[in-house]
This record gives sequence, structure tokens and C-alpha cells, in this order.
Amino acid sequence: MTQALPSSVARCLVAAACVLVLLLAGTLHSSGAGAAQRQKVLFFGDSLSYEAGPYLKQDFNPSTTDDALHLFPGTALCDWLGQIDKLTRRTAPDVIVLQFIGNHLTRCIDKASSFVAQYGKDLRSAISQLRSIGVRRIVVDAGPITPIATWWLSLVRTYRTDVASFHSRDIIYATGADAAVESSTGGFVTNLRCLAVEVKYHKCVAGSMIKVRANDKVHFCPVPLANVGTKVVVCPVYASGAYRFAKGLARAVWTLDPATDPYRKR
Repeated sequence: MTQALPSSVARCLVAAACVLVLLLAGTLHSSGAGAAQRQKVLFFGDSLSYEAGPYLKQDFNPSTTDDALHLFPGTALCDWLGQIDKLTRRTAPDVIVLQFIGNHLTRCIDKASSFVAQYGKDLRSAISQLRSIGVRRIVVDAGPITPIATWWLSLVRTYRTDVASFHSRDIIYATGADAAVESSTGGFVTNLRCLAVEVKYHKCVAGSMIKVRANDKVHFCPVPLANVGTKVVVCPVYASGAYRFAKGLARAVWTLDPATDPYRKR
């Protein structure tokens, strides 16, 4: 569930020009980060990770992680399978993150009701391929609950089953990333109470609520985006939901190797 894709996306996904390495404007900075073991992380995902990208790059482990974001709104996992293999062989990352909410807009994904099964098949294929070329640590996520995507629960169950089928503590589902923008019972919410770091940096007032989901009930940008057709639009304001989702993904990465967590107690 994302913005419509440009007609050139199929060509872009094959070309290196489609790989988005985001440059960031100022957002939040959590204090207390310390030295941690350096690692290399590759992120692959759709519009949810695209929105989280600026916060991943700037706020979470920027000095201890070499990471690259390979993200494009509207894409499915199958759009990236060739790039995942190619880029992984070239860069030899320590961790791979695969986040896809179930888009079925592009040519590679089945448009019929069986598209969730294809996601499962593609995920198992991607993980098997990554393991065969030496990547052991893999984070998988669909994204937070949304009442718009009727397939969301089925997709999450499929992802979790596939992750469990590998019987590895190094392959995990990023539960915390989803929970970061959901209610305490895992339900959909539009607003959540302000975080201490948001109060510190004057994003909201202590004890108040802040918008964490967009009006479309899928994305994170708290303000309406201009109607620009097929153009991908970056949220022009601070997006608390994107920040929280990014923090959840970062924590999932650190869980796989606590030595890489710059906020861990020493």
C-alpha cells in the first residue's frame, strides 16, 4: 500500500541508479550513545522503510554502522531479489533487513489472492540465497498493523512461519518495529504519547499525544502530501511514526549482535 510507481521503476530496479542512499536533514539525536562494534547493514524495503530511512541513517548508530538503504515505494520483495543477491555478494554485509508490507502492484508479483503465498516463497528463497553466500543475520518485517491492508495479518503469519522454519536465532521478525507504532495490545492507533526525546527536542509537549500514522492509515507522514501523480514525495515535517519504526528496526539489528548496540549498558 504505497504511492503509485513511476513507469520506469522496472528498469530502475535493475540499474544501480535505483538504489537510494538517503542524505538527511536534522531530526532527533538520542544522547548517551557509546562506542560499539562496527557493522555493515543493508536495508531493502518499500515506502515504510523509505519514510524511516532518514531516521535510520541519522539517529540510529550513524557512527558505528556502515549501512545503505535500498528502498522504493510500491515495490514487492520479488522486485529486489536480483539486487539483493548482487549487492550482497559485492558488499558482504553483516546484517540484511527485508521489510515489505505486501504491495502487489508491479509485474513480478501475482495480482491474484495468492500473492501472500508468493511473498512467503520469495522470502524463503531470499533467506536461503543469503545464507548460501554467507549472510547469517537477517531481519524480516511487514510493517505495523493497518486496517486498509486486508492481507496484513496473513502476511505477518506467513513471514513469522517462514522465519521460524529456518530454526536460527540469527533470523528474526522485527516485532518491536511494528509495536512501536501500535497500541499496547497491538491495535491500530493514529496518535501515541510523546517520547521523552521528542519532548527534549521540542517536537511535542510532555504528556501530550503526537500523530504517528498518516491519514491513509498505512504510512507515517502526519501531514497531507501534495498530489504529484507518480512522483515519490518525502514527508516535509518530522514524522514520529517513522522515527519510532526506524528505532524498532535498529533495535532488531542490534539484537542480533548486542556488541553493535551503542546504547547498551557497559
